[in-house]
Amino acid sequence: MVNRTIKLILAVSILTAGLSLMAIAGGLLHLLLPLPAAADSACGIFFLLALISLNLLIYLQDRAVERGDYLGRRLHRRGYLWLAVLIGGQLLLVGLNMLPALFYSSRFNGAIYGGIYLLYLGLPAAGFVAARESLAAVRAGFPLQWGRSLKGAGREGRFKKTVCTLCYLFLLAETASLYLFFSGDRSIFYESAPQVVEVFLSGYSLYHALVVLSTTVLLLKLQHRPGSAGTALTGALGLLCFGAYLLPLVAVPATCAGADAEFTRVFGEAEPELSASGWREHLQAKPFSLPAYFLGVPPGEYRYQKNVLFYEGGTSGADEGLKLHVDIFMPPAGGENLPGRGTALLRIHGGAWIAGDKGYGNMMQVNKYFASRGYTVFDLQYGLTDRIRLTALQPYLGQAPGRVGPYTLDDMVRHLGIFTRYLAEHAAAYELDLDSVFVSGGSAGGQLATAVALALSGGGHGDLFSDELKIRGFLPLYPANDTGFLPEIGGAAEWLDVALLLDEQSPPCLLYQGRQDGQVSPETARRFQETYCRAGNERCALLEFNWAGHASDFYFPGIFNQIWLYYMERFIALHR
Repeated sequence: MVNRTIKLILAVSILTAGLSLMAIAGGLLHLLLPLPAAADSACGIFFLLALISLNLLIYLQDRAVERGDYLGRRLHRRGYLWLAVLIGGQLLLVGLNMLPALFYSSRFNGAIYGGIYLLYLGLPAAGFVAARESLAAVRAGFPLQWGRSLKGAGREGRFKKTVCTLCYLFLLAETASLYLFFSGDRSIFYESAPQVVEVFLSGYSLYHALVVLSTTVLLLKLQHRPGSAGTALTGALGLLCFGAYLLPLVAVPATCAGADAEFTRVFGEAEPELSASGWREHLQAKPFSLPAYFLGVPPGEYRYQKNVLFYEGGTSGADEGLKLHVDIFMPPAGGENLPGRGTALLRIHGGAWIAGDKGYGNMMQVNKYFASRGYTVFDLQYGLTDRIRLTALQPYLGQAPGRVGPYTLDDMVRHLGIFTRYLAEHAAAYELDLDSVFVSGGSAGGQLATAVALALSGGGHGDLFSDELKIRGFLPLYPANDTGFLPEIGGAAEWLDVALLLDEQSPPCLLYQGRQDGQVSPETARRFQETYCRAGNERCALLEFNWAGHASDFYFPGIFNQIWLYYMERFIALHR
């Protein structure tokens, strides 16, 4: 038993050291070279395996080490350090990757991405150091003690109990969140616990997986009761959550294959046309990069104008006191050869028609990304309604003061129509081709984007929209077209059911839909595509994402948003 234990620890130590070095090399290669998809994926897999192997090494050491021995006590305490590094590093990585969505300026990018790169390379470097310490301990005569439970006393014991309690609460919260996510409207708690949790699950799944794994090892280390029922339950629960959070990554090949087949079926092969135009080099080279999930997708150069007023409601009438602004993200100076030059992309935020905002509330990194590729992106506000009450927190969700009122869908579409006139009047100033306009939005914003695109292209709403704009295509994400409370908001029939606006001449459409969406049923997008076909129009592609929930694109370098961006920019480039 003793020899087997030593050999196992020795083997895992060597494995951890090797994987850590390969992860560091892979990270550097990803940053320095344009790698083929298979090689790039291998670099990311080495990173994941290095962190998983380090967790395993810490667990095995803790099961085997004699804590009363000086060397054993040192290894035991170092295990806490490495777990803190693993958990804290993952939290810092996701936090740093979210920061570009908060800042309009790119002046902080050097510090942000510098910190991301250091963390990404530092985590496997910590694994290499831990593995070397373990190998040194084996050479020095590993102090073994199998199965003895040591309980802390005094302040240390109370501190450990507190940390144990917090870890248990975290693990239970993760388990409950996964239950709500997978069960959807079948959950027995569905009415009392709406599926808002899914926004923070599928898009961040790999971070959840790694933090859950390290938290489970920490719990087992704190308990130190090998063979007990509590230890078995903790381990099983942690591994179950860890495995569940890996599902989106495991499903990436199937997700990409399905998206590519659907896109090609509807719009044909994009690559030859993009190569002929010379634009391919400016587009994302592959649908998904695992290292980029952690290292981020830094934006190129762009310019921006913040909080440009495009409508003021005045002192009386339905829009009394209302002020609506737009953020404008423009191509860099001298970017005439970029693929999006002259094309306008209108982005409409979601928020169930009661909340939300432009900027950081509407994935600002998307604006920066497309502006750096030559597009002029307009991130819009519109009036929010107080006609429905969805949550007790609703009064605090209107992120821009003065935008909440008794607005109907008629009013919201009218507000967006006012912007189309503003756009027509200022097209020359932004060097726009008004014959090349696209509209996109998510959830409630997806429903409004659909309404605007179809109504404007249909030509029957000249009183609302500028007739100088030509919609070349629209890209709704999980559009809330069939939400039950739309009649409570009120509005014309075509806004309550946007499918009424469809006809044979409607512009091309690219739909994003998560198959695990618990807030907007995937059937909503499927029915919309079917309505397109019934109207004699085959130009609607539905990309369905395996294990993706509502707003699963919220994490910009995440699995689903990377794949979506790949096809989104090809869709726009083909139809502009």
